[in-house]
Amino acid sequence: MWSGQDLTGKTVLLNLEGGLGDQICNARFATNLAGLGAKVILSGDASLASTLMQIDGVTAYAESTCAGGVYHDYYVPSMSAALLLGLEYSDLSGKPYLPCAERKRGEVLRVGLRWSGNPQFEHEQHRRFDPELMFSLTRIHGVEFVSLQRDSDVVIPDIIEQLDLSTWDATRQVIESCDLVISSCTSVAHMSAAMGKATWVIVPILPYYLWALPGELSPWYDLVRLFRQTKKGCWKNVFDSIYVELEKHKTTTTFPLNQTL
Repeated sequence: MWSGQDLTGKTVLLNLEGGLGDQICNARFATNLAGLGAKVILSGDASLASTLMQIDGVTAYAESTCAGGVYHDYYVPSMSAALLLGLEYSDLSGKPYLPCAERKRGEVLRVGLRWSGNPQFEHEQHRRFDPELMFSLTRIHGVEFVSLQRDSDVVIPDIIEQLDLSTWDATRQVIESCDLVISSCTSVAHMSAAMGKATWVIVPILPYYLWALPGELSPWYDLVRLFRQTKKGCWKNVFDSIYVELEKHKTTTTFPLNQTL
């Protein structure tokens, strides 16, 4: 494992750990390692290969099950990368690190919705809410809605457009078509934020470690706004706040207002 040695001309295997959201978030550190002179190979979920290969500094991508056969001088476990690089919160860059085609704002705000994540996630019970709460946002007039939910087991209202989400490349195209993404704490939220898309994340009272600092903003992503649950099992107040803010900003021509929200 790398522990601070000179990386000039060395090959580093950045092993992406955890779920898809963790992998998307921590793949950013490939750029830091490349900046130290390393040739960086990412190892992660096969579905993310074509996306994460586009990060500055990444030279190759290996499916995680094949990583053991990839030549490298050092390896870096992604969940420890910030520590090994000596980074503090103040050192993190919240700038986008995945490409996103520029979208010209249309006549109405276009919002992508994602209401649930991997049901096998060990803390799924903490972030789960009734999808009808999110569907209530569609009562706001003058806003277009598109689904970013794969494998939904609920009936999606007709007002929410449904497009191909079969691959991450397809999902990224849908995200690119949006002005704003509203999501529970899922891999889609990380993908959207990493692309530099305005992203509102619905955070449970027991937050994911990226959202551990108090407040609405995060050092990990410049264009993320956090809507926090304040009482276990109660989500209505969270969606009431989102409804008010979405109604307020639906006609804003320079959406989002980033750090001034």
